[in-house]
Amino acid sequence: GGAIDSPKKKAQARSIPQKRAQGEEEDPGVMAMASRILSRTKQFYASRVIVQQGNGLSVRSYAKEAAPPVTPTLKGDQMLKDIFYDVKKKFDIIRGIFRTERIILDPEDPAAVRQYANVMKKCREEAGLMTEFEKVEYTVDYFTKDIPDVRTYMMKIREIRIKSGIEDTIGGEAMMMEALDKVEKEINKPLLRSDKKSMELL
Repeated sequence: GGAIDSPKKKAQARSIPQKRAQGEEEDPGVMAMASRILSRTKQFYASRVIVQQGNGLSVRSYAKEAAPPVTPTLKGDQMLKDIFYDVKKKFDIIRGIFRTERIILDPEDPAAVRQYANVMKKCREEAGLMTEFEKVEYTVDYFTKDIPDVRTYMMKIREIRIKSGIEDTIGGEAMMMEALDKVEKEINKPLLRSDKKSMELL
């Protein structure tokens, strides 16, 4: 049984020289670093696809059915293509920067830390990547823009914080909910975000 290679192993064996013949070998470190930087960007894009409303995209049917060649491109299909090419463009930009910039990963060396920070900043700026703060800010705005009352708004922010892996180290949420309870008790109704006078009390 060991003398017979499976079709999968033969395909892998044939693919190795073909890949090497196509061009220069990639530096594994460069590829790994670029992939890590883009990983959260791809997750961010994916979340936008899932929550997009009214775009004609059904995730379940999209996975099961293939549209005929004569069928016009669906809006959801085009959105996925645009995201793919955008992420690929960002990846190529970051990979190009890592090929020219020298990075020394030494947390004990202030000069190395500054250089690393500068390179990461350059990657974000040239590739148009959001900072972690900007991602959270965008997510909060997107998911809370239609929430009228403060209590639901704060519960949604808590949900976003947990999903984002952000810890409430100072207990700010509990203090805000306590303050909200007092304000709503005083005004004797749910606090709306549009109620500027009551929002000042909060």
